Amino acid sequence: KPELFSENDSPEIAKNAVANFSDSEHNFRFIISPEDGDKIDLKDFTKNLIKTIEKDLGTKLSWVASCHYDTNEPHVHLVVDGKNDAGEKLLMTRDYISRGIRNRASQIIINKLGLRTKDEVARQLELSAIKNKKSDLDNIIKTNIKDDFMSLKKLDNKYSYDINTELLEKRLSYLETKGLAKKNGEHSWSIKENYITSLREINRTSAIIERLSSKLLISKDQFEFSSAKSLSDKGQIGEVIARKYVNEIDDNQYLIIKTEQQKYLYIELEKYSEKSPTKVGDWVRVDATKSFEGPKTSDRSIAQLAQANGGIYDARTHVENASQQAKLPPGVSAQEYVQVHLKRLEVLAKMGLATKLSDIKFSVPDNFLEKISAQAQNSVQKYQPHIKVTQVLGPKISSPKISRGPKR
Repeated sequence: KPELFSENDSPEIAKNAVANFSDSEHNFRFIISPEDGDKIDLKDFTKNLIKTIEKDLGTKLSWVASCHYDTNEPHVHLVVDGKNDAGEKLLMTRDYISRGIRNRASQIIINKLGLRTKDEVARQLELSAIKNKKSDLDNIIKTNIKDDFMSLKKLDNKYSYDINTELLEKRLSYLETKGLAKKNGEHSWSIKENYITSLREINRTSAIIERLSSKLLISKDQFEFSSAKSLSDKGQIGEVIARKYVNEIDDNQYLIIKTEQQKYLYIELEKYSEKSPTKVGDWVRVDATKSFEGPKTSDRSIAQLAQANGGIYDARTHVENASQQAKLPPGVSAQEYVQVHLKRLEVLAKMGLATKLSDIKFSVPDNFLEKISAQAQNSVQKYQPHIKVTQVLGPKISSPKISRGPKR
């Protein structure tokens, strides 16, 4: 089971260190996944790596880590405080973060296990060709992508590759099964330069599903990894069967929701996903927030009323008109109907599309609907959806019919 540790192995001291990190403007977060992580003591490895980084940066570091052995690839979650030992902002160059730490970690592994033989390297590349995890083959592929296109007949000559193209083709074929590449000809492929980001997300998703399906004794086929993007078309309703932390270091939590279709949704909560925390046993609806929309029917009603009143929307006039003329939805009073329009105007006023004069009066410009259309179009292009969780009533359970037995 993963436990927090730092320079001192005490979980309590490590938890206190995490609490102190909140005083820093930023932290550095790493996932360290050594290729032969099952052959070494990951805790000792992490401590040695930190000592090496401290020598490089010339400062003591405050840090916390936890080792994970619940996937096929043992790994370490590491958080380093964003302050140095003088209490000043800790700085690391981009190159040191992306390559320097990786090289230091590799050297520690080599010192422990020795250099790999040529056969071991070849075997590892063969295995990595059909895995979600980033492979050394991906470094070669990425280097040779030009305008989202790659040819195995035109590999860059300035690199010396002791790898046959069949292995690269095997990797590209696997990436095609993940929707990240497409074969165009005998030796040519379409593939985007930033595909590795998508690959990392696929790898993370599959690792989470594998871990949870094993822990909950649920088939992997019944699990779905739900994100704001996947929920943008339609929401999902189900019962919360688990609520836990994503890992021992972050405050981020996740829900597992069992739907009526017997699917299990894994959902990582964001800061404002819930108005109030849901509990195991609650029924919820999970949606993705939507971009600003319009013009709506209510906007057209507002524009029409304002135009007839010198550009002023007055809720009292609207109530009178709704009571006499409007065909209201069943069970909705004129006051409730107008209240919906007032709420909409409050939103529009905050966006600068109307001006609030009082709780019941708003100034509405002549080009009101055109401004809303332009704002909605701009919002769709830039909007990043977020996960929203709303508590709902569970399904009604019908009472069982009681048989009175056979008639005499």
